[in-house]
Amino acid sequence: MKTKVSIIIIEVISNYQYCGPSNIRYIVDDDYNFISKYISTKSIDGTINDLIVKHTNIDPRYFKINLADFIHQEGSTESEVVYVVTVPADSVIIKEGRTVNSDEINIERKYEPAIRKFPRSITY
Repeated sequence: MKTKVSIIIIEVISNYQYCGPSNIRYIVDDDYNFISKYISTKSIDGTINDLIVKHTNIDPRYFKINLADFIHQEGSTESEVVYVVTVPADSVIIKEGRTVNSDEINIERKYEPAIRKFPRSITY
């Protein structure tokens, strides 16, 4: 069985607006997908660290990376673990990929529950 780790990085631009998606941006790869990687010889924590360090300047020790969902379709040999992390606006440097507004990306339905679980505000 193959396991894929996906990380949804949500950059909060302004105070939380319940009906307004314009207050958040997502960090995605060059193909406009959430950053992800299959687990090989490393642990889940090692894979998460590799993904974050490859794509951003975020230090995983300073941001809470939340387990949001586990996706497995019956009969499939693949599973996906989804994590969500929220970061303040303009605190992330993108090394690889891009930042997009929610209207610039087609979010797959399987990720919607994970995104809805976490508030789009930063309170530390």
